[in-house]
Amino acid sequence: MPYDKYRNWKPGTPYETDRLKQQVLEDILNAEDETDKLEILDSFEAYVERVNTAELAEHLSNQILLGAGPFLTGAILSKLPSSMPISRPRRAPVKIP
Repeated sequence: MPYDKYRNWKPGTPYETDRLKQQVLEDILNAEDETDKLEILDSFEAYVERVNTAELAEHLSNQILLGAGPFLTGAILSKLPSSMPISRPRRAPVKIP
C-alpha cells in the first residue's frame, strides 16, 4: 500500500471524522503485516496534516481580509458604476400672458 489511502476523505463534521477513525482502526486490524499498519497510520497522519493546513489557510485568509477589507471595498466601489435616480423629462411650464 504505497499510496495515500485516505487522500479522498474530505474534512467534514465530527461524525465524518469519527467514521474515518473507525475505518483506520478496521484497516489496521485487517492489515497483514507491520509495514502495512505503519503505512495506514502514515496515510491517516497525512490526512490530519491536510485538514490542519486547510484550517490554517482559511484562518489566515480571513485575517488578511479583515485587514485589507476596507481598502479592497474602497477600490472595488471606485470601479463600479454609481447609482443615480432616473432622469424624467418634464414639460416646460406654459405661461399665458
